[in-house]
Amino acid sequence: MRSGRRATTRTPRDEAPGHADRLRPLARAASAKIPVVFDATTPANVLRALSLAKEFNLDAMVVGSGADDEVLAGIKAAGRPVIVSMAFPDKPEIDDADEALDTSHETLRRYVAARATRDGSPRRGSRSRSGRAG
Repeated sequence: MRSGRRATTRTPRDEAPGHADRLRPLARAASAKIPVVFDATTPANVLRALSLAKEFNLDAMVVGSGADDEVLAGIKAAGRPVIVSMAFPDKPEIDDADEALDTSHETLRRYVAARATRDGSPRRGSRSRSGRAG
């Protein structure tokens, strides 16, 4: 006995209306006809975005994470623009000993680096305009 269902095959015409229209911008981006902007939330995501741009030959820009100095060599090697975030990290909660112990070294390092950049002071190990180590 045969089931009342019949086998069907779907063709591209059977897809939801507008499906091709939704993919058109991606096709244009893949052919480098329109720019693509990646919003990277971490230094690792900055490098991932740059890698994707290279792999798919995209006309891409990356909005940085705010800690892009950590991957500066990779950014320079990619030779693509990275938009520098002006959102500085909030001061870590270190007012009491327990809070201070729960704050990671990375959080403190990023805060200190951002303050040095904001205040215009040379970062540790960098050279000032006079050429002397800071």
